[in-house]
Amino acid sequence: DSLRRYKAVQNRLFKDLPNLWSSNREWMTNLSLMVSAIVKAKDLTQSAIASEMPLPAQDTSLCQRQRRWLMNEHVSIRACYEPIIKPFIQTASERTLPLILDTTSAGQDCHLLTASIGYYKRGLPVAWTAGKGSRGHTDAKTQCDLLSYVETLVPSDADVVALGDGEFSSVESLTSYSDAGWHFVTRVACDTYIL
Repeated sequence: DSLRRYKAVQNRLFKDLPNLWSSNREWMTNLSLMVSAIVKAKDLTQSAIASEMPLPAQDTSLCQRQRRWLMNEHVSIRACYEPIIKPFIQTASERTLPLILDTTSAGQDCHLLTASIGYYKRGLPVAWTAGKGSRGHTDAKTQCDLLSYVETLVPSDADVVALGDGEFSSVESLTSYSDAGWHFVTRVACDTYIL
């Protein structure tokens, strides 16, 4: 089952990303392995993903293989992920598209700003950016940069509702939503007045 799933993912990625396959087959093989394993993994830890890879190697070496791929500065995550997520966004945007904004901790002294699509009670990541600092607020510029990228993925006629906590209610962020033609719902402090 895992080998069949891997071959299906590999064929799809070969079709969607022919330029990346021709420039570096090893990177794309690793990407195919990870994408096919994520679907079946119990959680998104490297060991859980490794246990679902259709390879005879030990899980520790498969985890190391994932780490090397993720740490490789020459691999463009957005170039690999965009052809995978864009058709999904296109289909999901046929109805109101909830865009969930959140910042969570991601390891020691690191946080992850994500923009996800609400899909069947789950958040499907569309774009993300990592930064230094503990869990908590990201600055408005970082948020606006991420939102500008997300805007390039979403059809211009989509009915988008951006959802976030108080972190995403700065004037700059609210202006980004409005400029994109999106609706938004964010939390605000009880002493904040909107005129």
